[in-house]
Amino acid sequence: MLNSRDRRIARLAVSRFGADPARVRQACAQLLQRRRERPAQDLLELLVEQQLLSPDLAEQLREELDRTQVAEPRTPPPADDDGQADIRQLGRYRLLRKIGEGAMGEVYLAHDPLANRQVAIKVLAKHLEENAALVERFLREAELASRLNHPHLVRGYDVGRDEQSGQRYFVMEYVDGISAQEYLDRHGRFSIEDALHIILDVAHGLEHAHAHNIVHRDIKPENILITRSGVAKLTDLGLSKQLDQSSVLTGLRQGFGTPYYMPYEQAMNARDADARSDIFALGATLYHMLTGRVPFDGKNQIEILDKKEQGIYTPAHLVNPEIPEDLSAILDRMLARRPEQRYQTISEVIVALERTGLAGPFLSFADQELARRDPIARLRARALQEVTLLDLREASGQPAVWYVRYRTTTGGWRQRRWSAEQVVRAIARGQLGPADEIAVSPQGPFHKLSHYACFRPALQEAALRKTSLATTRPLVRRWFWLFVGLGLLLAILLGLILLFW
Repeated sequence: MLNSRDRRIARLAVSRFGADPARVRQACAQLLQRRRERPAQDLLELLVEQQLLSPDLAEQLREELDRTQVAEPRTPPPADDDGQADIRQLGRYRLLRKIGEGAMGEVYLAHDPLANRQVAIKVLAKHLEENAALVERFLREAELASRLNHPHLVRGYDVGRDEQSGQRYFVMEYVDGISAQEYLDRHGRFSIEDALHIILDVAHGLEHAHAHNIVHRDIKPENILITRSGVAKLTDLGLSKQLDQSSVLTGLRQGFGTPYYMPYEQAMNARDADARSDIFALGATLYHMLTGRVPFDGKNQIEILDKKEQGIYTPAHLVNPEIPEDLSAILDRMLARRPEQRYQTISEVIVALERTGLAGPFLSFADQELARRDPIARLRARALQEVTLLDLREASGQPAVWYVRYRTTTGGWRQRRWSAEQVVRAIARGQLGPADEIAVSPQGPFHKLSHYACFRPALQEAALRKTSLATTRPLVRRWFWLFVGLGLLLAILLGLILLFW
């Protein structure tokens, strides 16, 4: 059976580096067979051997796995060395089962008898107790998560040290769901409506953190957790920085964060990260969610950094044609090379994304019954609907987003979600006509395009062009045959003159 490290390697090889899924599955099956004789056989080595990954990409992935330790270690330490294998109780919390592990330690699902609720407990690995920087990171995450109380941030409840085992632990909100990275690994990318809904949730959480002078510094799909009811929450404040304080970590002058998502200035020096750095990382995350690939990729960190320094990436709407150009332009500004060229506050990002009107009220893959019972999910859906249908008005006084229903060339009906500008362009190129229908809500009521005054000028112009063509073509044909006739007559006369000359 594949361990969690192998499964993550396989997912990343497909989703991040474009390896053939069928060949990766075959490699995994071959790995299990080889391990019967060589238990230490490594999946990364096998993927390189079968030319599914280049040696550089495999080494890059190995470094990331070693840094984050998202999987089982190859050689688990004896229980006596760490003591964590026998943990059943930490303080008042009863541990139920292990739900994950990382470089800092293990995460357990536990029960809090005092509050009568399930919680997640992160336990710091014993061998890290002597590392002052990592202990500070662990305690900082606990302290900041406990201080920040927002529905789109994973809440911290408690931090302590068990008297019997001596282990440090951090108690936080348990999120019963998946991460955005897990969804990407399974499905490749999100729909536009789902991606914007999730990113707006995260942006609201970031807005709260920034209001308390805290920058996250490690925004990425893996750190976005999504509940079964469809509420997104940002987690992992371990690399966060309070703007008015220094720390051992920021003093190390390292580019903390994840290379694919952090901005250039943070990669050069983590101390330079501010709210605009989070905006860049949020934009890179949204780009990945919309297109299925990161904006800045490369065989190694140097190549990625070079592309960021030069601002080289493919605009999102060219990767995924379903992305409207106005949304792609928002991403371009979020991903600007220089911080001063980006949105200056996360609040500006929220306004820009909400004005697109593209975020869905509920996530399409969420449990819809749970979503309608969840007060946070209901509140967000109502807020998005109010923004879309009430606040977002263009100069004409019409909604910014329309639902268009038109017949395709095969005679079937198709429904699209377009901005007013996209509707006008479709009318101009003849894709839409007066008989096609439009509404401000996907549920209708649908009316003919001519029902709305804002589209009548475009319809009239299209009709005039059509009429002009209809009248011009017969005239052209008439004059053409007239000239042909005159030419023939002149030719006959010339022939007669030559004949009798």
